[in-house]
Amino acid sequence: GVCESDEVRRRLTTETRTDRDPLSLALSRALSNMKTHFNHENLKVYQRALQFAATANSWIAEWEKKHAICDQLSRAAGSVVENIAMASAAYSSMKVKGLDYALGSTLECAACVDIAGLKSLLDNPSAIRHKRELLELFRMLVGLRQSWARGMVRETPVPYVHDE
Repeated sequence: GVCESDEVRRRLTTETRTDRDPLSLALSRALSNMKTHFNHENLKVYQRALQFAATANSWIAEWEKKHAICDQLSRAAGSVVENIAMASAAYSSMKVKGLDYALGSTLECAACVDIAGLKSLLDNPSAIRHKRELLELFRMLVGLRQSWARGMVRETPVPYVHDE
């Protein structure tokens, strides 16, 4: 069967083929030729985050650059993807910390979608649809965080006693 990462690559390749955005075109070309080499590329949550980043970049390519949201959304969407990748390679508590950063960046993306809707950069149905996608991404990150946190080994805290 077709794995989700192959499906995401196919959709990104076909969806962005007609876009004029050079970043989206480069991303779709890279994804269509990419063979999975890193563990994070096998994570469904990573594929979803990558898909949202490509969508956000296609919006940004169409918006006037005078809007601060262009830079903010681009950085936040990229941060989600980057933090998932770094967390997957980290050890123990750093895994959870990386996912915490990805969760924060996902919320930042949701706020940017709200602002884009307020500024009429996105129509209301699109904003709602993409907020739902971000909510699903957020839930996936929370689930992954809980899974990784359960597997961590921790020492029992010892109370600090100060002798006077």
